Amino acid sequence: MSGHEHAIKITQEFATLVPKLSPQEYESLQTSIKVNGLLIPLIVNQNGVLLDGYHRYRACQELGIKPQVEAKIFPGPLEEKLFVINVNLKRRQLTNAQKVELGESLKPIYKELARRNSLSNLRQNSKINGDSDDASQLTRSSGSNDPLGRVNDIIAKEVGLSRMTYQRGETVLKRAPEIWNEQVRVGKITINKAYSVYKRTSRKEDLLKSAISNNNYQLPQDTPLIQGDFVEKSRIFILDNSIDLIFTDPPYGREWLPLYKDLAKVASRVLKSGASLVTNVGHCIIPDVIEHMESTGLMYWWPIAVKLMGPFNRSFDKGVSIKWKPLLWFVKGEKRIAVDFISDYIESRTPEKVLHEWEQGTEEAEHVISRLTVENEIVCDPLLGSGTTGVAALNLGRKFIGFEKDKEKFEIAKGRISKCCKKAKEAI
Repeated sequence: MSGHEHAIKITQEFATLVPKLSPQEYESLQTSIKVNGLLIPLIVNQNGVLLDGYHRYRACQELGIKPQVEAKIFPGPLEEKLFVINVNLKRRQLTNAQKVELGESLKPIYKELARRNSLSNLRQNSKINGDSDDASQLTRSSGSNDPLGRVNDIIAKEVGLSRMTYQRGETVLKRAPEIWNEQVRVGKITINKAYSVYKRTSRKEDLLKSAISNNNYQLPQDTPLIQGDFVEKSRIFILDNSIDLIFTDPPYGREWLPLYKDLAKVASRVLKSGASLVTNVGHCIIPDVIEHMESTGLMYWWPIAVKLMGPFNRSFDKGVSIKWKPLLWFVKGEKRIAVDFISDYIESRTPEKVLHEWEQGTEEAEHVISRLTVENEIVCDPLLGSGTTGVAALNLGRKFIGFEKDKEKFEIAKGRISKCCKKAKEAI
């Protein structure tokens, strides 16, 4: 039927399977046809429906050229669709996104073909064994030996992608179409990058849902700040395994090491499994603090460096001008709960230290809280000081509970945090 004139028909079902050409690609194709003529004929089925050559057909129409047409006969629509996809896979320089999309079009075809093959084999077995060809037999046939089990492997190979890349692309295409359409399809990010974004977003959404729905523990009404020794008061106000993050700033000297022992004991009780304790610590007592924390079952996870902006302190006995300070990060259990990576370097600014001499800026607390918790989770500071951790936590939409033994510092913290709460209410 080569060379015969056909009334060419276009169907939306087949047209959507053809990846679009860029304006430059289409212009190049049109120029080639204008100069050299149509070198590859269009392919139609027995009914004149166009299967291959959509862009060539359009170019011929615009140029006023009568295209050469060949007809092919297929057993049915499924085989025609398979032909359309395979032609585009073999002939075109496709992006990975286009390959995934064509692979998704292949999937229902392969599944139906596999179902037909299973049914055909079942009928053959029924004739041999004298079994009735009924629905229950079909169900048993497709049990553990599911003929579709390797469809993804087959499709990945067909479209020229690794199994992992294809499956990740399939996941983003189905579950995060906004990322796929706005970033992957237009080439802004790769499939693997998009998958990482999707997983990170999904983890955060799961944690948010958990934080909202978790009613096992509610903070005391109107008393998120408690005056008194945190060891004693935490037994009253905090349940076991109820806190999502402890962020605190104890005094740094060696004489304060017993405070870190108490902090370790309280943290090991109140933190949820996988939750974190992040604490400021003096350089000279780092080994001791790690030992105290690990003795209660907390796992030393990582140090975080905070760049100081000056004026800089000096350790005269060590001969060091101190330009950074360490935050030590510990985790309860062997696997941490996290939304995303956290940078282990923070650029701080010089705090005003108007409220008291150990006052800190909020950058460090916000950096840690924003990456180790999500909204509505509970942040605790057992050594409240001027209330910096509480301000940072509430600004980020977290719940907060804090303890401070010193009455003057407690009143300062209470004033700062109350002002923060008032601003939040006014903003609603």
